[in-house]
Amino acid sequence: MKLAYTAYDQKGEAVAGTIDSASILTATETLRGKGLFVAKIDESAATPAKAATKRRLNLKGGNKAKNVTVFTRQLSVLVRSGSQLTEALEALEKQAKQGPWRATIADLNNRVKEGAALSEAMESNSQYFDPVYCSLIATGESSGHLVDMLDRLATLKQKQLRIRNSIVGAMIYPIILVSLSVAIFILLMIFVVPRFSTLFETLGVPLPASTQILVNISEFIKSYWWAIGICIVAAISGIIVFLRTPKGKRLCDTILLKMPCIGNIAQI
Repeated sequence: MKLAYTAYDQKGEAVAGTIDSASILTATETLRGKGLFVAKIDESAATPAKAATKRRLNLKGGNKAKNVTVFTRQLSVLVRSGSQLTEALEALEKQAKQGPWRATIADLNNRVKEGAALSEAMESNSQYFDPVYCSLIATGESSGHLVDMLDRLATLKQKQLRIRNSIVGAMIYPIILVSLSVAIFILLMIFVVPRFSTLFETLGVPLPASTQILVNISEFIKSYWWAIGICIVAAISGIIVFLRTPKGKRLCDTILLKMPCIGNIAQI
C-alpha cells in the first residue's frame, strides 16, 4: 500500500513524500534506514477510501499494542530530532484520533507539564503501559539515555506486535474449524439424529450403547436448549469477570507461560 509521510533529514529539513510498504511500521524502518526521522506517516493521503475503512474499524475496537508501538517510535524520533518532551507529546496528541488513546496522550502531556516524570505519567495509564515498559522508561530517564531507551523499546514493541499478529493469524484457521465442528454437531443432534431414532424405533431392535447415548444427547439438547444457552452465557460471563480480577490475571498468565511454544513467545 502507498503511505504518505512527513520526515526530517539529518540537517533538520522537512521532507514529504510517499512510499510503498506492507505496513506503517515497515515503512518507518525503511525511512530510518535512509537517514530520515519520521514525524508522521499514514495512508489517508494516498488511499482515502481505504483509510476511511480503517478509521471505522479502529472505532469498533482499539489496538493497544499497535498504538503503543507507533507512539514509542514517533516519540523517539521527535525527541531525538531536538523537540522537547512536552512538545513531542503535544504533537502526537494532535495527530491521534479522537478517543481513549488521544485522551491518554493528553493525560501524559498534562502530567509531564505539571512536573511528573514520563515514567510516572505512564504508570498512571497502566491500561496501555505495562510495568516493564514503565520501568525501562524510568531507567532511561535516570541514566540520561531516554532517547536510546525509547528507540530500543520501539524496536522491541514492533517485534512483539509482529509475533502477536503471526499468532493471531495462525489461530484463525483452527478457531474456524472448531466453530464449524461445533455447529455441525449441534445441527446433527437437532435434525439428523432424531430421524434415525424414529427409524430405529420402527425396527424394534435394541440400540447399541453408543447410538443410544447419541439419541439421549439429541433429546436433551432439543428439550433443554434454552437452559444450555443460559449456562453457556453464564459460564462465559463468569470466566470474563474472573479473568479481570488480579487472581484471574495471574492464573491466566501462569497457564499461558506453561503452554508449549506459546509460553516462549509470551516471554519475549
